[in-house]
Amino acid sequence: MDWPLLQRLLGELADEIRDSGFRPDVIIGLGRRGWVFARLLSDHLGVSDLITLHANIPIDVERISLELRNRRILVVFDVEEAADVLGDAIQNLRGYGASEIRTATLLLSRSSKVAVDYHHSLGEGVIYPWELHRRRGV
Repeated sequence: MDWPLLQRLLGELADEIRDSGFRPDVIIGLGRRGWVFARLLSDHLGVSDLITLHANIPIDVERISLELRNRRILVVFDVEEAADVLGDAIQNLRGYGASEIRTATLLLSRSSKVAVDYHHSLGEGVIYPWELHRRRGV
């Protein structure tokens, strides 16, 4: 995937989120790829509160200094990297009093069993522009 396609898909994802009426106060990126998606999506949506969490179990939400009570949260992640910890992350975030939590991923494979609120479906094995090590086969 090249940068122009990535930007187009992120713009379409942001439009889908806006069209749904959801206005996140905070965007949380899970894992390395999730952080990149979250950072780029925050620009498209105009959301300045951005957090990154490592995609491992357990998700350590206690070290977040941002108040999450009564905030609308969008959790952005990459299915390949963080789908298995998504449920734990959402459960932990609910414990901090978030008023609403929705999820987004850039690409969701047709065979995925993960329920995601906002996504594109383009297939599997995508290499993103910033993943130099995967392009080189390292």
